[in-house]
Formats: sequence, C-alpha cells, structure tokens
Amino acid sequence: MTYNRPIIAITTVCAIAAVSCSKSEMENQTAGSLIPVNITASIETQTRASGTSFDEGDMIGMYAFRHLDDEEEAMMGVRQFDNTPLTISGGVPKTDAPLYFPKYEENTDFYMYYPYNDTPVEQGSTYQWMPAYEDQSSDAAFLASDKMVAKVLDVKKSPAPIHFQFKRLMSKIEFELTAGEGYTDESVEKAEVLLKNIKNSCALNLLTMEMESVSTPVDIIPHGTFSYDYWTWTISGVEAIIPPQKMEAGTNMFFISLGDKKFRGTIPEDIVFEAGKTYTFTVTLNRAINGDEVSVMPEINDWTDGGTLTGDVIEIEDPDDDISYVTDYDGNEYNIVTIGTQKWLGSNLRTTRFNDGTAISNFTDQADWDACESSEEPAWCYYNNDPAKEEKYGILYNWFAAAHGNICPEGWHVPTREEWNILVQFLGENGGTKLKATSGWYDIDGFTYPSYQGTDDYGFTAIPCGNRNGGNGEGFERIDQYCEWWSQDQDPTYSYSGTVYYLYSKYTDVKNIAHWKEFGHAIRCIKDN
Repeated sequence: MTYNRPIIAITTVCAIAAVSCSKSEMENQTAGSLIPVNITASIETQTRASGTSFDEGDMIGMYAFRHLDDEEEAMMGVRQFDNTPLTISGGVPKTDAPLYFPKYEENTDFYMYYPYNDTPVEQGSTYQWMPAYEDQSSDAAFLASDKMVAKVLDVKKSPAPIHFQFKRLMSKIEFELTAGEGYTDESVEKAEVLLKNIKNSCALNLLTMEMESVSTPVDIIPHGTFSYDYWTWTISGVEAIIPPQKMEAGTNMFFISLGDKKFRGTIPEDIVFEAGKTYTFTVTLNRAINGDEVSVMPEINDWTDGGTLTGDVIEIEDPDDDISYVTDYDGNEYNIVTIGTQKWLGSNLRTTRFNDGTAISNFTDQADWDACESSEEPAWCYYNNDPAKEEKYGILYNWFAAAHGNICPEGWHVPTREEWNILVQFLGENGGTKLKATSGWYDIDGFTYPSYQGTDDYGFTAIPCGNRNGGNGEGFERIDQYCEWWSQDQDPTYSYSGTVYYLYSKYTDVKNIAHWKEFGHAIRCIKDN
C-alpha cells in the first residue's frame, strides 16, 4: 500500500525578529519596509510515522545564517534565527510575531528540523541534540521518534515561499508473526516484543543532514499491539523507530514474549540500518522443546511502500531457558554472554539479596565492614558508599557473600577457580584485553591511553570498578584502574583469604591473587552446567 503525501502549503508569517534587529528597531519599522519569510514544507516520500503529514501541535525548529560559499563557515557565524520554534496549528506553522528576512544584503541559509528541542546547537558546533525515546508505546513518543531535517541554502530576499522538503533520518522496524505449532492466531495476538541492544541516543549533524548515534545499547519498547490482518493474513501492528546504525552478527536483537515462553531473535550477519528504510522481521512462533537459537534476517524496503512487506518466513524455535538475559531477586537485568563453552553475566552483580529473598547486610562504616573478618557475615556496599556508582560499576561484596552459595540468580553461581582458569585458557594471549571495556581505563597516576583500553570481544565489558579494603585498611580505592572479582574458593595457601581474579589498565592478561575475605570485590556469575 502506498500513501500519497500531502504538501503543507504554508503562507504564514512565522516567528521571531531577526537577530540583526533590536526590539526598538523593530517597533520603529513598519511591516511594509520589511520582507516577510513565507514557508511551504513537505515530507519526502513516506517519512511521517503517522502516515500523514505534520500533525497538529508538532513543533519544528529553525536556524538561519548569513550565506557564505563555505557552508560550515557560515554556520559558525552569527545566527539570524537561533533555534526558533514553529508550531503546527491549523495545518500551518505559527508563532506569536511575524518573521522577517535579516537586513543585510547577502542571501540566507535556512535549516529546519523536527521535532523541536529547546536545547540549541552550541556555538561553534553543527550538532543538534535529539532526545531518545526508549519507550515508544505512546503515540506521542512514537511520532516524535520520527526525526526529520530540511535545508534551503542561498535564499534571496523575497516574499515568495521558501519550500522545505523534509528528509527522514531514522529507520523503522516492523514485526509480522505467524502462529506455528502449538499456537493459534488468537493466542499469538497477545505476544509482546522488546527490542534489545539498540543505540538510541543520537544527535543531528545539521551540516551533513545525518543522525549520529552516540549511546550505549539500550532496550526499546515498541509502539502498537498485534492484531490479525484479514487482507494480508498476517499478525502485525508492532513497530519501532531507531537511528541508523550497524548491528553486529550474533547480536540478540529482540525478545518476543508469549505467555510463559520467550523467543529470541539473533542476527546471523551484520545489518546496517539505513535512514528511510523499513526492516520487517517475519517470525513463526512454535512451542518447541529444547529449541536452539535460530538466526533471523529482515526483509528490507523503502519506507515509501508503507504497507505489509512479505519476506521469507523465519521460524524461531522456543529456546526454553537458554535466553539472552537473566534477572536477580531485586529485578536487575543482566545480558548473557557466551565465551567458549561458558555463559557469563555481561555486567557485575547488583543484587542486595540472596536469591531466596534474604537481605544481605549493607555496611557503610569501615569498622563494621572490617568486623566481618571475625563475624564472617556476608555484606555489600556501593563504591565509596555512593548509590550513583551502582549502575556503571555494580556492587562490591565480601567473600562471605560470594561463598554463601545463592547470591547469583537461580541457575547461576559464583565461579570457582577452575572455571576462571578455563576462561583464561580459552581467551589465550591478551585475554584481559579481550574482556576489558573499550574505554574508561586509567593508570594509578590518573592517565589514560589507547593501550589501556580493551576490545570487549565477547560483550563481557569489564569495567574498572575498584575495591574496598578490609582489615583496618584505607577503605575504597582503585576505581577506574582495577577490576577484581571473587571466586567462590578459599585460597589454597592462605585460609584467611579468597582467590581474586583481576584486570589492571596496564596489563593485557587476567591475573589472580589472594585477598583477605573481608575485602570488597565485584562478582561475575557463571551459568550452572
């Protein structure tokens, strides 16, 4: 199905006085002595998320600069209109006062973008921040995710309309489901989708008219619900809008939840999501037992079609408990990464309870923490007792918590020395570099270099989380320099110590050491065999 796009004919006088005119100057001039800026705007092909043109209440931002032969140089100059908002009302953009051409003789460069953001481009920059929408379930968030830009350069002073044709900047993802073995169409309509590992925070480069993604991957809640389409014989209606980006082969891109089952879509080869394209994932759901991970690839088409796209049917068997994330008792969610024959959590543990619900003691006072040496009480803390550190660095635990037996999510445990050594052997040369995060590593003098950073080959994303000393030590230390994890084993030589495996910014391998059991270290859980 193809939608015809209406053109917005805007013969409005918009907005705000030019920067080159003061308020008093404007009051002393008559409208007849100035040339109004009149605008028409259309949206290139099928770019509006709603399938129509701009909607009532939409806000568009506009910049204007004195034209120069060098476009970037012009954008570094004085802004004649600086992030001026225009609101669609009655089908036209409106503001409180007329908008006039600047008084200089040169021509003008105009830039417009949607949706409007009240944080302007910083002086000397060409980047307009565009807020991310991780939850697109509401109509407003979904429509505002459809980001667009337009520019018209070298415009002469004239009351004739300036036509802005908006280019869409994003990619759209759609899902079509088919009821397979063990399901009916009615049951599949209740399915829910969660997108995974999407870089969704981005900035618009006005100069290149392209979106650049700058975020750590997040989960996206898509828009819509599934329903049966009797014209196409498919179950569809769920979609999301994301910035253009590359998704690496092996990435778990989405989960489909249906009752007590969770289906996983994993990408078998790299996908480059391009602006202006729709990516339709056609999925057959089966209630299979002991299903393996199955690859999925989308049918790709221009957004101009706007209708149901039919690609090869990809059957995803039920992976049972072999999913790509796990939650602890507190509800914290962890990605699962596979390294050789082992499965590890993709981030440091953050639970404050054992998996039976029993609370673990939180000691902020150093004397209380040190007392665990004799009491052998399991304990946890944030680095420097700062809750803001939790999301990035995780939580620090003493060895008595690590060795308790049920601190990890059910089906997981604190690794033994043997399991750590299997990991180290599999990683081989420069194993530490392969586990380290790609940024954030500093030496003890506070310097950072490219050689300190990792390659994060498996998604383990080791963050230098520091530790907490025990035995009347000096408290917290080594954050952004060291990452240290407990094994569940007591050190074979020193009974008052546990074995710790660690990374340091300057080291490229994984090392181990004996530390007193009342020290505070991170925990990485490993899946039970």
